[in-house]
Amino acid sequence: MTGKFKLTFAMMLAAATAAGAIYAQEAPADAPGQYRIDWNGGFLEVTAEGASDPDKTINQADGMKQAMAVACDLALEKLAETIGGVNITANTTYKDVFRRDSSAREHVETIVKESRILKNKVDVMDDGSALGVCVRGMRLKGSDSLAAKTFSIPAVRQVIKESVTEDTPAIVEKAEAPAPAPAAAPAEKRVTGLIVDVRGLLTFQTGLTVKIVSADGKTVYSAETVDAGRLAGGEMVKYSLSEEDARKSVDRVGKTPLLVKAVKVIENAPNTVVVSTEDAQKILLEAAKAGFLKAGNVVFII
Repeated sequence: MTGKFKLTFAMMLAAATAAGAIYAQEAPADAPGQYRIDWNGGFLEVTAEGASDPDKTINQADGMKQAMAVACDLALEKLAETIGGVNITANTTYKDVFRRDSSAREHVETIVKESRILKNKVDVMDDGSALGVCVRGMRLKGSDSLAAKTFSIPAVRQVIKESVTEDTPAIVEKAEAPAPAPAAAPAEKRVTGLIVDVRGLLTFQTGLTVKIVSADGKTVYSAETVDAGRLAGGEMVKYSLSEEDARKSVDRVGKTPLLVKAVKVIENAPNTVVVSTEDAQKILLEAAKAGFLKAGNVVFII
């Protein structure tokens, strides 16, 4: 199976799904060949099915075993394909890293083989064949996750470093005036985290890293800002689907987070958002007191 999988892995990556489709929040994962990347929950899963050939099986039990093996092999291939399309930085996916460094691809092959089987079942069909369904999954963040297992790869570290050093031009054009920023936490209370509302910015793309810049082009938050351990575990940012959910993430942003509205996404850097100069100053001032940027206590509402 190993040789077969290596060949298929490269072929599947070459024909990977267009990157934009990878960012769907709730792509169905309960149909054969489907995947789901849930940035809110922080996990990735794929589903595949495989059938046995009644003419090439000894008995029903052998057919069921064969069908499950085929389904699980196909799930490995689908998981490899899906990981290939995940954004590490604004413009770099894992597939891009594999093109730079074949050893990185081999490293991820090993990780894919170690992925968990979340669910499997086999049904016997009317014609005597067996149909197996296999669901494999992997966490995107935290210990024992895709980020934790890949951010130590030199080629991956290099693309993250490059994303930090890229210059961000000041926003010269005058954007439409954003709605008034939500009120900050009471002055007497220390700000414990940051919530950034990016809803309505249709070109924003979720990924394992993000960047926040001010309207005058200064970096507010990047992979260089956050603690190295948090970055290595893919804990630079958490995604939520509503302000209510974001505020419930007390373990992440605490009880008195600062809420700001992003006003723009940087062209050609779809995970880099712009906040007003005023909000940028507020973020940096409060972070200097509480250290929530270094701790990665940041949630994006998408």
